Amino acid sequence: MSRSSGSGFLLFEAMISVCVLAVGLMLVLRSFNTAVMAVKGLQDYTSAMFLMEEKMFQLEQEGIEETGRTGEFGEGSACLTANRKRFLWRIDSVPAEGVSLDRVNIAVMWDTANSTRTFSAQTYLESKKAARAVD
Repeated sequence: MSRSSGSGFLLFEAMISVCVLAVGLMLVLRSFNTAVMAVKGLQDYTSAMFLMEEKMFQLEQEGIEETGRTGEFGEGSACLTANRKRFLWRIDSVPAEGVSLDRVNIAVMWDTANSTRTFSAQTYLESKKAARAVD
């Protein structure tokens, strides 16, 4: 009974190879899923940025009526994501000292699966009260 020398694979070697391949494939799929989730999050932040820019332009044209206003972006907004997330906005303004400007804080909020995200910025706009006093 002689044993053949070195030809073929043992069943044990084949099973180890399949296990290593399965673990590698699982890691690749997990990293792909993480990348997809990161892209979706970046899409939301990009949409929030464009919506904020739209709201700032509107405030620049119309002025600030009152502080502490909150609202929802409508269908005519510049960009709504494909999954139709609901983006909300909030505007707070405080008169700046010594100048006829208002310090305006604009925040855009949206819900994700786990939490509410916020993207905000501050800017200075001409005070509507000061502009009326000049007229």
